[in-house]
Order: sequence, then structure tokens, then C-alpha cells
Amino acid sequence: MLGVNLQLAESLADVDGQGPLTYVPKWRLFYSASLELGKLLLSGDVRWVSKTDSVIFFMNDAPKAYTLVGLRAALLFHQNTRLAFIMDNALNTQYEEMERYRMPPRTYRIEMLYEFDVAKE
Repeated sequence: MLGVNLQLAESLADVDGQGPLTYVPKWRLFYSASLELGKLLLSGDVRWVSKTDSVIFFMNDAPKAYTLVGLRAALLFHQNTRLAFIMDNALNTQYEEMERYRMPPRTYRIEMLYEFDVAKE
């Protein structure tokens, strides 16, 4: 399965209609793909965000463009139990969504999901 989403924020105006929204990048591109191999589900996503041009403070420190990659492997146990290993920011990209506020580096998560079947026949 593939998914692509492109967002253009150029035409967005602030509440008073005086100009573009601050701290909103002009372009955002999201891409995702997944592959199911029996009980194994592999997926990944890429998020590219353009440079932020409209800032209030520290004009020289406006957030730069960045690309993030996320990876996920999930294994289905039984009918309703899934164990997943997730790696966010797989390339360990240093980035900011707001000036001078660094976002997290590469992180790992393990999730276990159990779906309750509450439907009664």
C-alpha cells in the first residue's frame, strides 16, 4: 500500500488576514508505504518539510527544511495480538519545528496491541 500527501500553506492567512501564519512551512510532503508478508507487516514513512519563512522572533534562526524517516515492523500473534518495533527519525535528523526548540533524535519503541472483541452474537 502506498500513500502520498502534499500540503501547500502559501495561501493561509492569519486570524486578522494580515499575512501568512507564522511558523507554518510553505510545503509539506508525506509519503508512506507498507508491505504485508503473512503475519509480518513492514512499513515506512517519509516526511519532508520546507524551510519556515514566517517567524516572529530570531529571524536568522528560522527553522530549516528537514526530512524525517520512520520505520515499523509488526508481527501478528494469534488473531488479535500484535507486537511492533518502531523507529522514529531513523536517520537521526536534527531539526526544529519552531526556532531554537530542537525536536527528539532517533527514538525506538516497542508496542503490544491487543484488540478486544466485544461483539456478541
